[in-house]
Amino acid sequence: MLKTRRKQNIERLYKSKNNDSKIRFLYKIIVFTTDQQTKNLFYRGSFKVFKQTQYKKQNRNGTRE
Repeated sequence: MLKTRRKQNIERLYKSKNNDSKIRFLYKIIVFTTDQQTKNLFYRGSFKVFKQTQYKKQNRNGTRE
């Protein structure tokens, strides 16, 4: 149940309009998840999102490069 709910949340995030925090959230999931099913969900079409958005790393003090 938990996994399916998580997957639904992820799908909802992915389908909604991407603003920066959502992109960062997706990035975290892709990089850190070990659940293969969730990864597959993303490897299908996710990296288009990253190419569209200039994903910039945050410094420790919160400013962007």
